[in-house]
Amino acid sequence: MRWLALALVGCGGGAIPCTVDGGGPSFASDVQPILAARCDGVECHRATWGGANGYARLVDVVAPECTDGRLLVAPGSPSTSYLIEKVRGVDLCQGVQMPKVGPPLTDAQFQTLSDWICAGAAND
Repeated sequence: MRWLALALVGCGGGAIPCTVDGGGPSFASDVQPILAARCDGVECHRATWGGANGYARLVDVVAPECTDGRLLVAPGSPSTSYLIEKVRGVDLCQGVQMPKVGPPLTDAQFQTLSDWICAGAAND
């Protein structure tokens, strides 16, 4: 069965549509490579996203920067996932927009993260 989920993700001055057609992006083949390439640098979250523990360090985990109980990834809800806020640089608890080194994520990379969360943030 194919389905289409639409959610609006706040990002500063506007909203970004989050559409998922089918099962959505895969953590292992779509999301983890983005995190490893853009967030695992020497001055960044080295070894945080690699292996089986990468998923466990993100999903349903309280954001350590925040004191309000926000989750890094709230499955099904990109608008309340701190990972989305950090890569867009909005409503930050502390720090700056990520990735800190290099350019921001591309729209396609952001959409992949958002779609994965919209589809339930499966560990696949």
